[in-house]
Amino acid sequence: MSKAAMKDLLDKQVQPLWKALGEAQATSMKQRAEMKHRIDELESSNQYLKNEVEDIKNQNEDLKNRVENFALNNAQLVDEVEKVRIENAELKRNLNEIEISGNAKKKRKDRETQTKNMEARPVPREDVGELEKLKEKLGELGGAGHFFSNDKKTLNYGPRDSMGKREIVKVLRLLALGEKKINLKLASHHEWDIEEAGWTLTFRKYSMEWRGGTFYNLWIGGEVSGRFKAVAEEICDRTGKEANRQELQSETTNGEHNIEYKLENSNYAFVRFNITFE
Repeated sequence: MSKAAMKDLLDKQVQPLWKALGEAQATSMKQRAEMKHRIDELESSNQYLKNEVEDIKNQNEDLKNRVENFALNNAQLVDEVEKVRIENAELKRNLNEIEISGNAKKKRKDRETQTKNMEARPVPREDVGELEKLKEKLGELGGAGHFFSNDKKTLNYGPRDSMGKREIVKVLRLLALGEKKINLKLASHHEWDIEEAGWTLTFRKYSMEWRGGTFYNLWIGGEVSGRFKAVAEEICDRTGKEANRQELQSETTNGEHNIEYKLENSNYAFVRFNITFE
């Protein structure tokens, strides 16, 4: 075979190889370009995600600060509300005292007028036994003297129920006749403002949160009234159980003598006072 024939044969055999190599190189370059493009996209996406994460961190920090500010503002609002509640309780108490003071002044003036009218005319001779008769009629259960026995309500086979206006009026008559020892059994949910025979009785219940609870105030006054001591107790209406016993000394406010008694058992229906005047 001649050299020319051999060269032609080799060219024919090598040419497909060169063609395949060229195609492989082209494919490789294309793949490398695609991979570079994907890498660039991934790097760009990674940077985007980093930026997003940073934004989320900033947003979380902002939310955290807002929550802390909200909690602080809420605590301040709670404090302000509590201050307002305390101020309202104090105002309510002051208004109550003003109302009672006004009533006391009016009643004292009425008593002074009544006393002057009585002095202007002859005083009828009183039956010296009237006090003893009334004490005997009322007995301890009616308010004459002291009563410390079981005091549950009659529905539960007790000796008596709470005193109403009629019973309190009779106790004031005892005081007007000179009695020094009395007892009062009052319903804890009732309030009274009663005048009889120159004597007055006022019973109030009010809440004072800034002082930590609910209180009763009992005012008793008359033409010749003075300070008094009281043994105060809460009474269970079902069992007669006594609780929260306190020995109290009256104080003088606007010419009226009063005691203040703090409630401890809100489910006890009665309050009992055994009172001794000086």
